Formats: sequence, structure tokens, C-alpha cells
Amino acid sequence: MNSLWASEQLGDLKVEGLVLRPQFEFLEPRKAQFALGESLFTLGWEMDHSIRTVFSVGAKTLIGPMAHFVSNKQVSEDLGFIEAYGEYEFNYGRIRAGLQPVQFGLEGDINESNLDLPRSLLFQRRVVALRDIGISYYVDNNHFFTQLMLHNGVGVGNPQGHLWYTAKWGWKDERHWSVGLSGQIGSTNSERTVESEDSLAEVDVHRSAQWRIMGPFMMWDSKRWKITGEGYLGNLIQDQKTKSFSVGHLDVDYSVNAWFFGFRFDHFDGQWSQNGNLESQFSLATGFRSENQTSRIYLVATKSIEEGTQIPNDEIRLVWHLTPLIR
Repeated sequence: MNSLWASEQLGDLKVEGLVLRPQFEFLEPRKAQFALGESLFTLGWEMDHSIRTVFSVGAKTLIGPMAHFVSNKQVSEDLGFIEAYGEYEFNYGRIRAGLQPVQFGLEGDINESNLDLPRSLLFQRRVVALRDIGISYYVDNNHFFTQLMLHNGVGVGNPQGHLWYTAKWGWKDERHWSVGLSGQIGSTNSERTVESEDSLAEVDVHRSAQWRIMGPFMMWDSKRWKITGEGYLGNLIQDQKTKSFSVGHLDVDYSVNAWFFGFRFDHFDGQWSQNGNLESQFSLATGFRSENQTSRIYLVATKSIEEGTQIPNDEIRLVWHLTPLIR
């Protein structure tokens, strides 16, 4: 009996994340709705500061599967596991296995508990995934870091048998700067894409395809100012032809006392070979934070500009960010 009790007490179980982000959205034309947004609950179990497991529950939209495999109608809004992975940290880095953040670029490395602005077009259009099932390795030394991930590519759906590769290399100092490159490569087959309704780079979803995307990122963070930029060029290779697309954003944030002000320019061109596909978004945000930042209220206004036919899709979003954990 004593040995059973001892085994039950092995390691520490704790709440690692609890975020509630109820929000009100007003979208053109005359559409309004309430949503729970990027709300989630995370439990972690740790033993000996080297072995750790993480379980997160939230809306399955937070998995953010790539548009190559899942149409917008197929993205589930039901609650479920969005993270479930084991982690081993040792002298030469960190290994994770399971359903985990892909951490593509800078924004992909930001947990929902630290979001100020909504996700950029890189993730809104699901060009890359937020989370996926696979194995990853991270190591840093003398301010340089490398992260590699081998993953299914399809999120939590049935694997297609072709693995995807995501990598990130960079340098960051102890306070202000972070710069680097992020890239991803993979392939799709028609059995998994035929119902996706994917149109990125004029892909034919009835045929196999190869995909790759790569680009630089940078961040400068002082006490009050924070500037973040990342831009990526992607290629579709299909039927011995190569077509290109691009996506990126620039964020400028300013904080003074309890107030937050933000600006974002967002860019997405899904088909370089045709005119009229460029989409740009301009967002302005302001917010008020409690002293310990457990309560934050944001008002975000976004103007969308399409190169071709204008679509009435501007929006205003009011977000209340609540967490019992000090940021």
C-alpha cells in the first residue's frame, strides 16, 4: 500500500496554462457573433526537471491544420486535446514527441496565453499548421538556437504516409533581439487533399504535390516598444511546374503603464502567377491591462484590402483576456 501511494506522488502535477478569451466580433456586412476565441486549459506533469508531459484542452480550431488537407467547413470547433506530448530535456537540448506546437517562425512560437493581436494571415489562411503530431528537437548555445521537427502534416487526422519537415535557425540575445530563418517542406497526395478545397498557388487537389516555404524573421523588444516582422516565400511543385506564393506581417507594439497600442500590416498573395489575388490587412489595436496582467481588454479594428474584387470583410473585435497566472 505504501509503495502504491509513493508511486502516485511521483513528480509534480500543476496547472501550466489557463486562458479565457471571450470576444465579440462585428464583421461586414452586418454580422455579429460571440466566441470563446483562443481559450485553453493546460496541465503539466514534471519529474526530476528533465521529464515532462503536457496536456492542453481547447477548441480544435487551435490545432490549425494546414489548408492542404482540411477545408474551412471541416475544421472542428469542438473541445478536445490540442496538445498532448512528452518532453525530455538534457544537456544537449530538448526532445518532444506527440501532439505539439510546430513553432514555425516567430508567431508560431507564441502561446495563446501571450497573444495580444489575433493570429496573422499566415495562420488564418492555414498556410502552415499551429500544431501537429510528430517529434522535435531543440538546442541553443551561445545565443544561437536550432529547432527541427518531423511531423505528419495533417494535424490529428489519419496520417497520409508522407512526413513533413519543419526547421528554424536563429540567434537571440538576453534582452532585445531575435533573428533567424524558418522553413518547411512536405508533400501531399490526392487521397487526403481531394476534399480540402485548397486553392493555394492554384494547386490541383486531385494530384500529388510538393510544397516548400522559407523566410526570415526578426524581433526587437525593449521595455515599451516591440517590433516583429517575418516574411515567407513558398513554392508548389506539381506536374513538373513550380508556382509561388508569399505571406508575411509587420507588427509594432507600444506599451505605457497599463495601456497597450498596436499596429499590424499583413500580406498574403496566394497566387503569384495571376493578378488580383493579393490580400492586405491593416489592424489597429488598443488595450488596457491590470497591474499583474491577469485581466486584459483589447479593441482591434481590421481593414482588409483585396487586389481584385473587394470583399466586405472588415471587422472589429473586442477581446477580454483572463488568466489567473501572472504573465
